[in-house]
Amino acid sequence: MTTRTQAFSVLPIEVERVFAAYPEKVRHCLMVLREVILDVAKEDGIECLEETLKWGEPSYLSPHGSTIRFDWKPKTPKSIFCISIVKLV
Repeated sequence: MTTRTQAFSVLPIEVERVFAAYPEKVRHCLMVLREVILDVAKEDGIECLEETLKWGEPSYLSPHGSTIRFDWKPKTPKSIFCISIVKLV
């Protein structure tokens, strides 16, 4: 588990391995989504964002909000998991 404070752009090794396993086009799209999540957290003044894996899927946890988790699978190619009241962007 890695906690992010200042170096939001550093990808934890365990998360990097999951991204590396995605097809190239999917990896690019999910990296863009990751950057959006990190940018919004930074803009909202979130100083502690944990980037980790939950159920083997990239997950973003903050003490001030709900966990955001996403993944790509051939059978469910568009999956983002979060509480329904979450405002992503």
